[in-house]
Amino acid sequence: MSTTVMPGWRDISKIEQQENTNRLYAEVQDVLNGYTKRQSRRAASQLDKLSNGYEGQVGACVILLVRWISFLMRRGKAGKQNHYAQSSLTRYSLGAAA
Repeated sequence: MSTTVMPGWRDISKIEQQENTNRLYAEVQDVLNGYTKRQSRRAASQLDKLSNGYEGQVGACVILLVRWISFLMRRGKAGKQNHYAQSSLTRYSLGAAA
């Protein structure tokens, strides 16, 4: 167990949190754009690394969304078109930008 304490997302400014969310969104989009069903485990692993890297820098709901998409990929439920993942990510992104 680590003794270092990461700052919570509530400890950073709203603008910084939005910038971090936009960066994470762009990185997740890159993973989804290169996604093929054949590489689902690799893509899911990339999403897990992203969610771990941004933990404490974005809201918990953003992290949960990325982890949910990763879960769908691992189960093989995110097809080539990524309808669940793409629409959820886009819908949340538009809502977060408002």
